[in-house]
Amino acid sequence: MLEFILFMLFSIVEGFGILYLMLKIYRYDAASFYPALLVVTLMSLQSFFLREELSLESIVPVINIFVFVIFLSVVIKIPFFAALIITGLGYFIFASIQGAIVNTIPFFSLAEIKVHPYIGYLLQVITAGVNLSIAWGLNRMRIGFMESISEKMRFPHEQRVVGGFIIVILLGFGFILHQRSELLNIIYYFLAALFFFVYSYLKEVKPHGGNYFEKTSNKH
Repeated sequence: MLEFILFMLFSIVEGFGILYLMLKIYRYDAASFYPALLVVTLMSLQSFFLREELSLESIVPVINIFVFVIFLSVVIKIPFFAALIITGLGYFIFASIQGAIVNTIPFFSLAEIKVHPYIGYLLQVITAGVNLSIAWGLNRMRIGFMESISEKMRFPHEQRVVGGFIIVILLGFGFILHQRSELLNIIYYFLAALFFFVYSYLKEVKPHGGNYFEKTSNKH
């Protein structure tokens, strides 16, 4: 019972860190507390069930991404395509940060976490703290992508083409996690985050060559 309570508690903290980061990268206001708490709690429950009961931990992050997309689309009313991009960038930045910690600090290695579960909980808290700090900094300096990514299509069938790439990225994500290669994981996280960042940046580029990812007083 204690294991379940600790898992849920720290997973919820981690989930809030991811959600706040992805919203602030695109300068959306933070989600209402109770709807956010509900979705993060449900994510943590399915994560515990899939990991502990069915040993399907490799698909948990992929499912979490889709839950975040649905939450942004249904609750915050962000267009579905934009929700995919926002979730993709925020989640893979989180994964890159956590992967970097695991791969560079021996204390947080997966081997240590398996032996000492409390190290995993500490890792979740630290990652959430980093996510929240980045989000707070972006909000404080008023930095972030400003335009709706569902608008200003740059070429025919753009949403279908980019959506296809996103599906491939998510399928690859599940495959990479199944391989259990720490180095391969961090490389994949970084490249996926880079894809979403570059796409968002290009969508923000002004006709005269500037971009909206800059300090500004405008808000959504």
